[in-house]
Amino acid sequence: MAAVKGSHHLGPLEHIEEGSWHLPPDEWPVTRAEPVEAEAGDVLIFSYLTIHGSGVNTSNEARTTWLVQFRDPADLPISDKHTFSRGQGMMLRGRNPDSSYGGP
Repeated sequence: MAAVKGSHHLGPLEHIEEGSWHLPPDEWPVTRAEPVEAEAGDVLIFSYLTIHGSGVNTSNEARTTWLVQFRDPADLPISDKHTFSRGQGMMLRGRNPDSSYGGP
């Protein structure tokens, strides 16, 4: 994986299309990012606003990820692409101020 150091300070950026996960590759090529070395079983923790990506998987092995996300309950998604994803709106601790969004 590679990440653009300090990019989380830029805030949300325009994606190729609304609700897409992809930034324009001519503005944000993966080659602009710094490699983040990790071995199987390592854990990477970074802001969801960090620009990150990886090259094409050239191995015969599947590239797997276990993604865990945390957010402030008031920080609602900017699109409904993941509004009804499994686990969206689950609370780790506290009370969701908008109980109509994603659960209790």
